[in-house]
Amino acid sequence: MTPLPDIDHLAALSDETLAALRARFAEARFDEDALADGEAIAPGVFDALRLALVHAEFHRAPTPGRDLALLFQYDGAVPHGRVVEALGDALAAELLGAGLLVRDGDALRSPFRITPLFGVWVLSDDLHRGEEAVMGPGPTTQRLAQALPRQSPPRVLDLCCGAGTFALLAARAGATDVTGLDISPRAIALARFNARLNGVAATFATSDLFDAVRGRRFDLIASQPAFIARPPDVTASTFAHGGAFGDELVMALFDALPGYLAPGGRALVLMESATRAGAPLHARVRKALGDAPLDLLVLASKGNSPDAYSVGYASLLDPTFGARWREVVVRYRAHLRAMGVEEFAYALAVVTAPDTDAREGEARYTITLPVQGLRGVDQEVLAGLQRALALAS
Repeated sequence: MTPLPDIDHLAALSDETLAALRARFAEARFDEDALADGEAIAPGVFDALRLALVHAEFHRAPTPGRDLALLFQYDGAVPHGRVVEALGDALAAELLGAGLLVRDGDALRSPFRITPLFGVWVLSDDLHRGEEAVMGPGPTTQRLAQALPRQSPPRVLDLCCGAGTFALLAARAGATDVTGLDISPRAIALARFNARLNGVAATFATSDLFDAVRGRRFDLIASQPAFIARPPDVTASTFAHGGAFGDELVMALFDALPGYLAPGGRALVLMESATRAGAPLHARVRKALGDAPLDLLVLASKGNSPDAYSVGYASLLDPTFGARWREVVVRYRAHLRAMGVEEFAYALAVVTAPDTDAREGEARYTITLPVQGLRGVDQEVLAGLQRALALAS
């Protein structure tokens, strides 16, 4: 397994250099449209099986945006001259010095990932580089990102923040007191770099869930915690594994959550959870929340089958689908069978606090709404659902 790249040299990049870099990204159109070109090639197929086609197409018809996508998203090597065309000679040299680019013969490549998402760029790790890799935005991240308010409330917490995606988006949307917490020191270092890369103000700290913000309350808490089930004989991964079922970390988050929501505050938590007979997801979340008078809406769609779950998540340990993958995928499937897991729910939980400081009374509603998927669930859809539920209750 290729080791994680050193991040110490990132501090050598000045704020002025990073401002020039994001301006160049925007000018080159290194944005979601550039990634859409790549994602349209063999969609739904694992990257290990489709990246050769992505590389071939982007080299056949290159643009500066596509070349940056090759470098920072698709693990591609780009001729030095085309990198200079996309970034400029001075920026390319500075990124080489900081380790954001490395030489590959006459070409350049990047050991990092940089993902454009809703107007920010998020630097993270290749998740196949080890258990301490830091996760950036993926397809599931986009589902939660689109549900964030376009005009953010003042006090925002990005919990289990990874590379800091939701903190960056909240700061861009007007939040004035933004905090990101993660148990991984490497994640916090990358999140701080990403705040500089995007020119936004946010504070990040290493923390086991809420430990570093005890006594504080927030208007918005956004979280995509680790939620993958971990077989007992598979090494734990910080960004991936949430316990034997996978959702133990998520439930610990809900257990502590009531003490950190301000009056009228809201938490958005994205998860995948193993279905339990006789214990629907909203009932398990409500039990974790305790007696706090918090409204709970769970939007749940059908998740992966145990077979697909095992195939997909075992590939994090061996993206080549080689001998190690064949061993681990069997371990995952045997573990799920031993735990009695037959299906999963992919869900967004929306927890809302009452508008006053009163902590008496009962929640107005606790409900799961089945949905086909979360792709179209944005801030307006959530607001309409919550209004309807409040009236109905």
